[in-house]
Amino acid sequence: LISVFGLIYHRGVIYKSSINKLELLQEYNKKHIELFFSQAGNQVRILSENKDVISAIQEFKDAYNSIENDNYYTSSARSIEDVSAMLVNYYETEYLDKLSNRLETELDAEHLIPGSNNSKILQYLYIASNSKSAKSKHLLNRAEDGSAYSAVHNMYHSFFRDWLTRFKYDDIYLVDIKSGNIIYSVQKKLDFATNLISGPYSNSNLSEAYKSAAGALNSNYTITVDLENYFPSVLEPSLFIASPVFDNLEKTGVLVFQISINTIDDLLHIRKLKDDSESDDNIQTLIVGEDRYLRNNDIRFTRDKEEFLRSLRKVKANIGAVNKIERLTTTALIQSVSKELLLDNNDGYAGRGKYKDISKTSYLCTYTPLIIK
Repeated sequence: LISVFGLIYHRGVIYKSSINKLELLQEYNKKHIELFFSQAGNQVRILSENKDVISAIQEFKDAYNSIENDNYYTSSARSIEDVSAMLVNYYETEYLDKLSNRLETELDAEHLIPGSNNSKILQYLYIASNSKSAKSKHLLNRAEDGSAYSAVHNMYHSFFRDWLTRFKYDDIYLVDIKSGNIIYSVQKKLDFATNLISGPYSNSNLSEAYKSAAGALNSNYTITVDLENYFPSVLEPSLFIASPVFDNLEKTGVLVFQISINTIDDLLHIRKLKDDSESDDNIQTLIVGEDRYLRNNDIRFTRDKEEFLRSLRKVKANIGAVNKIERLTTTALIQSVSKELLLDNNDGYAGRGKYKDISKTSYLCTYTPLIIK
């Protein structure tokens, strides 16, 4: 991420007081964003050194590796064939239609379900047979089986869930350093129990975070991997922050935090109700990446999605971009800033310029580098 932009709608006359307000807003948000990511990096590093996390890595790894030969049976599944059939049914009924609509392509459950029996069993126990809704799977402390994995999960899950809730992360992962298996996650999305080296999400930004942290030489290392449309979150844009876990001098795992687009929007105070009388759609802040695409949602979209889409169609905005915004329910990674406007800022400069957005609205903008380590 390289820039934070402050924008003000160009109505002809630009008053100096408006420019001052814009620059103050931009500087405030720059410091706020940089502080958030600095604190997140410190938190993942500090938590990776916690003795409970170090113990959890080893215990989850052992239980993960032995689950196929353990007592994973439930009243609904007495064999690996039962597990596989129920997992296929879950994918087909709960996820494929929604994901296919957003991707505009047909998906096959067989290509998404992990290949190993250990992965299938754990996804069955904590996702498919979990009666909680997709966004509430994390409320289950222990599956109905008698495996060592479920005993370990019951021991540590509330600890990690409390961390997630307290600091408002979207997910927390433990990954085995050698195999790349996600041996634990709080939210139990489709990435749970998959392999980040050879599995269905081996090319994701989560995998990139794991691989970078896995190659670290000391426990002080943290990595932040840029926002992407993340498949297991139903293509919601997410980024990841990771740190290695050491047991004395031995590197045993990787701890990863997930941060979604909603958290970034909240940082910029733009997820407000449509009738918020204090909101000012003429002034907003944008985060722009090196590829010139936005890393947060347009304030007008978050307040009234349908009206925003109508306004784009009315001015005959790029129809491909408009349809993509509608399908993915985000403007992040779709709206972009002109190359010319960013030329100076690529060299670390701050400045002012003119910006025309996807709705063909002209803004005066100020911009400054954003430093995220």
